[in-house]
Amino acid sequence: MRHHQSITLWMASLLLIQLAGCAGPKGGVPPFTPPQGLIPLPGQFTMWTRLGLLVAVGGIGNSGFVFLPAPNLTSPTHPDALFTLYRDLQDPQHKYIMTANGYSVMAPGGGGRATSDAITIDLKGLPYGQYLSWAKFTFGKVHILDGDILGTSTIQTSNGNYVTVVGGRDAFHTDATTAREWEYFTVTKCGDLGSGWTYGLYNVGALTFTAPGGGGRTQGAIIGGPSPGAILSPPFNLNEERFTLIRQADGTYALRTSNGVNYVTAVGGGGHGVSADSTFHTDATQVQAWEKFTILDQGNCSYTIQTANGSFVGSSAKAGLNSFSVATNLNPSDPGSLVFWRLYMFDL
Repeated sequence: MRHHQSITLWMASLLLIQLAGCAGPKGGVPPFTPPQGLIPLPGQFTMWTRLGLLVAVGGIGNSGFVFLPAPNLTSPTHPDALFTLYRDLQDPQHKYIMTANGYSVMAPGGGGRATSDAITIDLKGLPYGQYLSWAKFTFGKVHILDGDILGTSTIQTSNGNYVTVVGGRDAFHTDATTAREWEYFTVTKCGDLGSGWTYGLYNVGALTFTAPGGGGRTQGAIIGGPSPGAILSPPFNLNEERFTLIRQADGTYALRTSNGVNYVTAVGGGGHGVSADSTFHTDATQVQAWEKFTILDQGNCSYTIQTANGSFVGSSAKAGLNSFSVATNLNPSDPGSLVFWRLYMFDL
């Protein structure tokens, strides 16, 4: 009888331990099976706000966020400023955000709070059970007047409220019902670009890679459009800034224009200056040598783009920052060469 009693006590103790582990939703063994349909988007992302670069300090804590001023372009990105975005294959419009050391970003209650716990990062791993809705966010483009703001997004919680940058102890609130400047985020790409994803390409300090008409041209095929943060109104539109990067077998990329048919060609394999109207074509329907570009991650959320002949794509301060020309004959060591690019993923 005592033997049976000891087994019963052991099983009861085990059950209490398991229940204790389940009682605290942020630690121990998750009481639910983590969702199987969540897959990470390629690489990582940084998020810029009106207060600066968002950093999850240590990756954990109710209000463990700080905002850093813009770093020098040659400086490495703060490791805690890198976030991984997950999407649900069954519900791709929503995203889940994870810090650099693996904590889920959540809006408790699905949003609607103006307190220091409006956004938390104290759940280790992917969300599960009731926390799925807390960790579900929607990224939306910003539309003002008659144009879209390039490279700028809003972030909504699962109940439809917007995430607001507050700063200080609270860091964020989630009770806004309309989006203004404090609800704007600039989400930039870092690391692996994947293949088949659509991006906007911003030449740091100068202009945006733009294909007028969405492609299909041999004259004025690529121009420098307004920089991120500008309102894109006629003659510019957001679709002209969209390029789908198709990774080739040799590791290079082809840039497909927004019409879904044509590819960007660096005429002659590169080597043309900012004044040459025939620097690019956008009428190719097949990828050959001149349609291949080497895109290299610089380790600080910026990239260089090289043509087939090894020259760099960019602009030149000598041409003036308001120049609408993009060159393919640049070198990073040349004074005034602007060859570093930031990428913004469309359709987050």
